[in-house]
Amino acid sequence: MNTPPEVKRCRRCKEVKPTTAEYFKADNACRDGTRNVCLVCLAKQNKEWHERNAEHVVAYRRRRYDLIGAAQRGKQHEKYQRMLERMANGDESAIAEHQAKVDAATRSWFKRRYDMTPEEYFRMAAEQNNLCAICGVEPKKLTIDHDHKTTKVRALLCYRCNQLLRGLEAGEEWMRRATEYLKRWS
Repeated sequence: MNTPPEVKRCRRCKEVKPTTAEYFKADNACRDGTRNVCLVCLAKQNKEWHERNAEHVVAYRRRRYDLIGAAQRGKQHEKYQRMLERMANGDESAIAEHQAKVDAATRSWFKRRYDMTPEEYFRMAAEQNNLCAICGVEPKKLTIDHDHKTTKVRALLCYRCNQLLRGLEAGEEWMRRATEYLKRWS
């Protein structure tokens, strides 16, 4: 087999890039062992195809869900039930395994939603003395206030202040409607 060249021109964007896994997907069907389209262009190509064929994609996913979904859900449920039984019987390894899964899910959620870690959340709470940054009350749980456009985290608030702030961000129209509502009931 021929050794792959050190660089390669993408067939789509025409840029010359190194033939590493970082730039080109491996494909044994191609002569040099890598695809002719770089990963960036391949991602764009896939996104465009999915947008053009949205109905086909949805139909395919529904069929796939129907075919293997029930069986897979049954297996997951059985596995979860076995885990619960092990935990109920005091199996320390099952408890540790479950806690690790919960911790991983929590970390993933924090990262996806707010681009932060649980440790950063607890650090922020400690810096605020576990008090709402607006009203100064110590709630049972502090919610993360963030800019919905930039997703930048601002501070930790109580649920009430976070909801009021959300209404204020909705704009003048919301304020006008809220004022009319209160006048109606006073």
